[in-house]
Amino acid sequence: MLSYLALVASFFALSSAQQFGPYYSLGATSSYIIEATTTLTPSKVPSPAADRLALWPGMGTDGGGLYQSIVLAIASPESECGGSTGQWCAFASVYNGRIVKGTQQSGDSVPIDANTPVTINYKYDESTESYTQKVTVNGEVISTITTSDGKAIGWGTAVECQDDACNGTSTTHTYTNTTIVLAAADSSFGSTLSLTSDDNITWTVESISVPEYSW
Repeated sequence: MLSYLALVASFFALSSAQQFGPYYSLGATSSYIIEATTTLTPSKVPSPAADRLALWPGMGTDGGGLYQSIVLAIASPESECGGSTGQWCAFASVYNGRIVKGTQQSGDSVPIDANTPVTINYKYDESTESYTQKVTVNGEVISTITTSDGKAIGWGTAVECQDDACNGTSTTHTYTNTTIVLAAADSSFGSTLSLTSDDNITWTVESISVPEYSW
């Protein structure tokens, strides 16, 4: 069975213009994920900000897609999300595996301050065979998108740089209160940092700390 990291790597033609830093992952599962929730709290934007540094919790699918709500640092946040220097841009997004393969679809991109908790939820609808992503800040949904691009079989965090950001350093950030619910029990899904309390269906990770990283 492919690991989550192998699944993610297969989505991208990695080059010097696109690289990955520290990650945490679960999967792939023999079942599929029906809901996943986590809270990502970014620290400060790298200074100077460069295009593009993306922090995201993602779910790889059996259709070759990637559900990935993103918290983004960019040289010009004003052009991306109407933000100001020192702010991140947050948005729901999917990298398509089936629908015009290799394209990206995104919801609204909204500015957020450093150290702002961003709750990201992915939920599967059996009737439409689609996932809805919701990005929530201070109890308000700021970005959402619903797409159908296969069933999610792995979950993991990523630090992704593109272009000039790959010459810099990513900042520390955390994921807290992560919960992943499977359609059916899978005792092999977990790792040493994961806990399940209902016969291997619901998996929780209390906290993931991602360190600063330089490319």
